[in-house]
Amino acid sequence: MKRFFGVIEGHKIKVVTGEKTQTINVYVENGDEGNFDPKLRVTNPALFINESFFDNEILSSLDDMVILLKEKHKAEFELQNDISMVKPNVFRSIIPHDPLWTQNIIPDVEKAINKVLYTFLELPYLHRVEHSLHGELYDYLMDCQLLHQFIDLGCCTTGVVHQNWPELTMRPGKSVKGYFDVAILRPPKKAEQPISLRQFREGQLTPTVAIEAGLDYGIDRLQDNYEKLKHSGIKNCYLIHFSRPTGQYQDGVEEFIKKVIENEALGAPKIAYASVSKNKIRYRHLSSERDILTKTF
Repeated sequence: MKRFFGVIEGHKIKVVTGEKTQTINVYVENGDEGNFDPKLRVTNPALFINESFFDNEILSSLDDMVILLKEKHKAEFELQNDISMVKPNVFRSIIPHDPLWTQNIIPDVEKAINKVLYTFLELPYLHRVEHSLHGELYDYLMDCQLLHQFIDLGCCTTGVVHQNWPELTMRPGKSVKGYFDVAILRPPKKAEQPISLRQFREGQLTPTVAIEAGLDYGIDRLQDNYEKLKHSGIKNCYLIHFSRPTGQYQDGVEEFIKKVIENEALGAPKIAYASVSKNKIRYRHLSSERDILTKTF
């Protein structure tokens, strides 16, 4: 076996060449031998790299290196050496493409959103800030068997549920693209062009489900979240709007929500709503019901 080393972005990289395969190993924080992330393998000797590989001017980052190795040298990722220490059931199967997959997950998605709503009605101050609410929603989604699996994008293997997924296009009147609070990816079709790792990192994939969740915001933020979902072109979109007495003034909110509910049947984003005051709550869960319900104390 032959070995040589390189450095990219300050990361030490070891290349080991055998008779039939070659491994490219990135040291984790330049630490102990055998602790690598990522680790890639080239199985075609004609595509092995040499010392001059690290002199390539286009290699400005580890992402660039991985993309070049996968696209030009047909390298594949390998699992970590310490995979046996992962908790049982964390690593699940890779989902094959299924044209009905999105349709099958919608009941689980809506169940998770309703669960967040009912928890809020019972414990409105469980979360101090909105970001914590997003985490609760993510956890409920990951409790669903269909959503707690992997998909193979060609450039990498990833989960289906993601937080802070970028918008694909800029909305009119905006100077920067925003992010969806939660997005769900679908298993790709075999005929689809594989994306690069850079494209994945930049979020250049259209989710099959997008969710926006607001806590203690007024009508302006609610409308902006709604327009973000409408502009996305994503078929399955959900809006969550929760408010408490400590939040912003809710003038006009319920009138807007009623319009959203009326448009759900036309393919507009669906909405889950809850408003909690000292002696009354108003709420609407995801269902065919069009009314906002009231409960007094």
